[in-house]
Amino acid sequence: MGTAIMFLFLPTGCCTMAVMESVPSKMRASAVALNILIMHVLGDVPSPIAVGALKDYLAPNCNTKRIDGQEVLNPLCIEDGDGLRLTLVLCLSWLIFTVIFWSIPLIFPWCGKPSYGREGEGGVRKHLQ
Repeated sequence: MGTAIMFLFLPTGCCTMAVMESVPSKMRASAVALNILIMHVLGDVPSPIAVGALKDYLAPNCNTKRIDGQEVLNPLCIEDGDGLRLTLVLCLSWLIFTVIFWSIPLIFPWCGKPSYGREGEGGVRKHLQ
């Protein structure tokens, strides 16, 4: 599990570096801040709602029910095992897009390379060349 989490968050540093390399040095802090804001607004906010709606659609009986004044899992949830598995598979398969989009720069490294015309821009990559 720890290895999977490590690989899940491994591209974060590369993404930050790509953002920093794509803007002038004076704008890097603002660019990284905007990048983080957009990632959270487009990812963290709608994802629980979307996954919950998908689960409600595919496994409608898996919810809580009030029985004798207590909130308990609906006993009919056992019938929705296929829907729960399909929800999990669809959520995990969404990560395939991550692999595809992170693989594109590895396959086509010449696409989108910035030009380093002015002094003071280019950051780490310029110093490594």
